[in-house]
Amino acid sequence: MTIERFCNALRSAGIQGVDAYEKRLISMEKDAPRLEDFACEGRVALIFQKHGWAITMRESPDLEGWLDGIYLGIEVKHWRWKADHDPVVETALASSQRELVRIPRLKETEGQEEEWEQMYRFAKKNCHQYVDGELNVLFFISHTEAHDDLTLEAAGNRYKEELARSSCLPAMTNLNVMMVMTIVGGRRIGPDPRSIHSIFLSGARKAMPSHLRNALRKIRYEPPIAAL
Repeated sequence: MTIERFCNALRSAGIQGVDAYEKRLISMEKDAPRLEDFACEGRVALIFQKHGWAITMRESPDLEGWLDGIYLGIEVKHWRWKADHDPVVETALASSQRELVRIPRLKETEGQEEEWEQMYRFAKKNCHQYVDGELNVLFFISHTEAHDDLTLEAAGNRYKEELARSSCLPAMTNLNVMMVMTIVGGRRIGPDPRSIHSIFLSGARKAMPSHLRNALRKIRYEPPIAAL
């Protein structure tokens, strides 16, 4: 799909602020990895818009959402396919012959940090993107075997531990929810191919109303989603 058709799909869905977003995409046209990263913002915008949220494309945070007169800041992070990790996982799965097989951890293949540590580090490092005193979501789109529902659980639990500390960065308390949608090789990972996993963060500065929690829990990935 071309950038023009992709952005027209956003406009047709009723999403606002697409003109400036389209210019950003065009400026990245020759940088395929970066273009894919920023295109994920549009994909998440479509998911939320389809579920009744009024969405505007922004720069920081990436998306502005409204539901029942309540603001939600949405920051989007794309995890790319990992050349050092994913082929090793694919080989292990292919050799399993439907038996349990040990999957290598990211630290073994990349030699840096665990999968959950990457997600936690990003959430903490980018806390300045969360709107102060408002409700905020960090939404991960993952195209790697390394980051999935279980990884998010571990990262979210570590984030909650930090929120409970007196030394916690004040900006971190603006994050209410972490969400992940994992798609590898064109297939959705997880027991429900439509599911988007969420972990709600106790200790956030502003409490999220129960009806917004329920609205976020109901969000589903409905393929096909327009993509570049």
